[in-house]
Amino acid sequence: MVVELVGARKTHQSFQTKHLLHNLIGIHTDIPAPDMGIGPQTMAWILDEYSKFHGYSPAVVTGKPTDLGGYLGRDAATGRGVPFATDALLNEYGKTIAGQRFVTQDDRSHEPSRTAKFLTFLAYSSMLMNIAVENANETKAIFITEAANHPTDQEADEKGVVILPDIKANSGGVTVSYFEWVQILVFFVEHLLEFIKNLPYEEVQNIQGFMWDEEKVNNELRNYMTKGFKDVKEMCKTHDCDLRMGAFTLGVNCVARATFLRGWEA
Repeated sequence: MVVELVGARKTHQSFQTKHLLHNLIGIHTDIPAPDMGIGPQTMAWILDEYSKFHGYSPAVVTGKPTDLGGYLGRDAATGRGVPFATDALLNEYGKTIAGQRFVTQDDRSHEPSRTAKFLTFLAYSSMLMNIAVENANETKAIFITEAANHPTDQEADEKGVVILPDIKANSGGVTVSYFEWVQILVFFVEHLLEFIKNLPYEEVQNIQGFMWDEEKVNNELRNYMTKGFKDVKEMCKTHDCDLRMGAFTLGVNCVARATFLRGWEA
């Protein structure tokens, strides 16, 4: 295991030095976060390599180990956000999670149609198009949550089932990454170093303790996932569209408004 970790680190060092550290990532540009096959250890390596060239920069990556300023709860945030978003969806239809019949599909080797005939809610957490045209007509679920990226194809999407799209349903991880980034950016990068020069050790520790605990992180995640769904739903009402189109329209509109206000032209 140790040999594998050393080899993996050398690979990341070479790649980052040539392609990432000076051109693509930075605390105010593009902030890497974990994804499939990439965890806190890799984030720690990226942080270390970037800091060699730019000074200690804990805000340059998220999903770090907690010992390096990572957030408690970040590793589970993507999965935890799914029921938060699902609960907001069900509330819109006068329902709650309690009492619903759920199936979670997380392996392509399973047959969705065998279980989807008898349930209220189907949650897909495996990769890419588990609900395809050949079994779309057999899926009897009233609601589908896309806990993975793009697990339903277009034909299944058009079947009339209420689908909570991936761009909303599995955004819990990137939401908590935002919490981690912005708090580190404000305190550790912009203020802490100035405070350290004049404050006693005990007060410096208090400043570091500004970071939220796991309960606070989870509560704020629920708030963001709930509000995000409500914003998407309002966009759907405005444009008479489904949740997927509403989510994309909301995102594009946010970027477009910011671009317009800054004076940029197409």
